[in-house]
Amino acid sequence: MAIDHLSQKEKFFADLAERRAVEIASTTLTVRRKRRSEPGDEATAASNSKQERTTMSTDTATAVSAAWCEVLGVPQAADDQNFFDLGGDSLMAIMFMERIESGLNIEFPMETLFADGGYGAVLAECIARQPGIPG
Repeated sequence: MAIDHLSQKEKFFADLAERRAVEIASTTLTVRRKRRSEPGDEATAASNSKQERTTMSTDTATAVSAAWCEVLGVPQAADDQNFFDLGGDSLMAIMFMERIESGLNIEFPMETLFADGGYGAVLAECIARQPGIPG
């Protein structure tokens, strides 16, 4: 395709259309027009899914740790720490819960914090409630 006479915008869209056509042409379709799995697709999908879960878990851990440290005034969070042993009270629990819920966009059950109080239990509950992470 000769695109020397086209504007920059037209060249961009022509290139995009050409790349998309190649992508579509290289996809194998079944009779029902569904994409057929190619050898290795399952392994690649499983690997990508595991990587996404790990990334989400890491992001969740970072957010929970930041909220824990901010509310309790500790330098870092550890699995063996207890919210109430570190000086946390009911008002701080509400502040912590609000930070977790707004930061992770989840509903955090207050009873998890009051029943156990441990950072590890809180983190596990937050990870389990994240969409896309199987609990």
